[in-house]
Amino acid sequence: MDYFPDSEPKREALYHAALIDAKKLRIGYVNADKLTQQLLLEHGTFERIFAQENVPVKDGLVRIIEGSPDFSVMRISDDSYPEALKEEGRTPVLYYRGNQELLDNKSMAVVGTRRTQFIDYNHAQHVLERLLKKEYTLVSGLASGSDTIGHTYAVEHGGNTIAVLGTPLNKIYPRENQDLQEKIAQEHLLVSQYPVGAATSPSHFKHRNITTVSLASDGLLVIHSPDGSGTLHAIREAHAQRKEIYALANNFNKGYNWVKKISPKRVGQK
Repeated sequence: MDYFPDSEPKREALYHAALIDAKKLRIGYVNADKLTQQLLLEHGTFERIFAQENVPVKDGLVRIIEGSPDFSVMRISDDSYPEALKEEGRTPVLYYRGNQELLDNKSMAVVGTRRTQFIDYNHAQHVLERLLKKEYTLVSGLASGSDTIGHTYAVEHGGNTIAVLGTPLNKIYPRENQDLQEKIAQEHLLVSQYPVGAATSPSHFKHRNITTVSLASDGLLVIHSPDGSGTLHAIREAHAQRKEIYALANNFNKGYNWVKKISPKRVGQK
């Protein structure tokens, strides 16, 4: 089958999504990523993996992919694939819109709570200003709250940012970030490990934290993370990858268990 003869990325997303729909591949789990890594290294593309399986392609899936904005693709089998994602169990594919060269920049992940009442905006912006002056690209997940602060500050102050989505590229989440998401796609870099047409769930947002942390060459900045926050998934991943973890001052002296256990480097106010 050759639905998109002029668009290899859309063909790849189609075959990838069809394999997921037929339960030949899975997404959102480390073991699933390991299997997909192995198959891509063996066959090179999703199109070739698809050719080994007798699975249908639904017309609705074709329409979804045909109607999506243009995007590009990198696989673990490609020479250009980021070294940081070649470790076993990390995402074997990136679908992306924007400036691929930002993946080569030194970078810092910016994470934290979605709950804006916990965020010290003035302090956060002061630290982000320092990062931009040192030419760090800010990597985050485009969620409400802390992620949005990081992306927006980079966009509005002449920096660079990479947004790692927990959904396929054609989905907008949260809805209020629609304009920001499109601006990042046009002027920065928007990436997803999930193909257009694939169904995702809240657990996929947690899983993409592995990618967010992996793409951040110089560590993780925690804007604010109470115990129980979803941010802890990213913090634990950074700790597992032995990357530096920095935290704004308002994370300290609160009795948070993660601060006691991980002992992040305190940034800013005394």
